[in-house]
Amino acid sequence: MIPATIVLAYLAIVVYIGVFAFRRAHGREEVEDYFLAGRSLGPFVFLMSLFGTNMTAFTILGSSGHAFNNGIVTYGLMASSSALVVPLTLFLIGTRVWALGKKLGFITPVQLFRDRWETSHVGTVIFAVQAALLVPYIVIGVMGGGTTLSAISGGLVPFWLGGAVVALVVMSYVFFGGMRGTAWVNTFQAVLFLIFGATAMVVIGWGMGGFRTSAEALLAATPHPTRAEIEEGLAGNLCRCAGYEQIFEAVEMAARGGTPA
Repeated sequence: MIPATIVLAYLAIVVYIGVFAFRRAHGREEVEDYFLAGRSLGPFVFLMSLFGTNMTAFTILGSSGHAFNNGIVTYGLMASSSALVVPLTLFLIGTRVWALGKKLGFITPVQLFRDRWETSHVGTVIFAVQAALLVPYIVIGVMGGGTTLSAISGGLVPFWLGGAVVALVVMSYVFFGGMRGTAWVNTFQAVLFLIFGATAMVVIGWGMGGFRTSAEALLAATPHPTRAEIEEGLAGNLCRCAGYEQIFEAVEMAARGGTPA
């Protein structure tokens, strides 16, 4: 139950950051600050917010399983969207939309498209498109939160309750904190993700040992293994993403008393 308590404390910090820590401005400026963070997030918060936004439940929970089953193709899937499509869209389109919105005072996408096409009905179309794109994204996040809380609590927190808690937290800081609160929450989460991700990579890599530790254990138990025994002994380090012929040959050379290149 301790991991669940830590997660709930983390969610409480998230709510505080989003709701109370970064609200400011008054009058007309308050509207612009709520929806656009006053158009002044700064490069670091903007970058970390984008990074945190892309760290969805699929990225953290789903992609690892997808990579285990499908290999390196998952990297291409994630990189194509996060490293290519999103940055290029922001650079080629986002900067121009930002400049136009600042110049003409646009706050919502509906205002921009309504003035561009000179029709009020475009708002309905934009709403439908945004809903179609955002609803699956939100549902996946809620499902991921419910799954995580249920798993780390050993089932004490039901899936539905975990999902409801996550949904309530997200709605709280988005509704009360606006864009500024949301951006700073994403920044906080992105920094934590990077710190714990790097730490986990080092700790897991050190603890598991990789190919070298597995090969040493194999040769200690079986000084002259066959190719099948080598493949079985290294199976915990293999995936479907590539061939491992040179690694197998290096183990065979070590078993013969040679020094692998």
